Amino acid sequence: MVEVSNSHSAVFDRTCELSCWSPPSNPETSSSDKMDPVLELWIDDNAVPIKVRLAGLLDAHTGAAVRSVIGELLAEGHRDFALEIDGLEQPDASGFSSLVAIQRQIKSVEGSLRWSPGLFAYASVTG
Repeated sequence: MVEVSNSHSAVFDRTCELSCWSPPSNPETSSSDKMDPVLELWIDDNAVPIKVRLAGLLDAHTGAAVRSVIGELLAEGHRDFALEIDGLEQPDASGFSSLVAIQRQIKSVEGSLRWSPGLFAYASVTG
C-alpha cells in the first residue's frame, strides 16, 4: 500500500512537492505511525517547460501517483515538460513502464517531453 502525501494546491502556481510513502520495512523496529519515503516529486510550473524532478523508487504504484499529477497539469493546459530522473533508483520493468506511460500521457495531448541525461544512463545499463 502506498500513501500519497500531496502538498501542492489545486492550481500549480508555485513549486510544489509530492511524496509517496510506504509502510516501514520492519514494522517491529519502527513506530507504528512512521512511514518511509519511497518517491519524491518536485514540480516547478513557473518554468517553461514545466520542470518535474523525481527522486527515489519509481514502480507501478508510485508511477500511478506521478501520472495523476501530470494528468492534473495537462488538464490545466500545460503541454511542455522537462522530466529530471537523475535522482531515481535504478528502475525495474514496472519503473520503465511508468516512464513510458508518462511519455505517452503527455504525447497523447500533443505535448512535449524533454528527458534529463539520466535516462540514457538507465538505458545503457539495460541495453
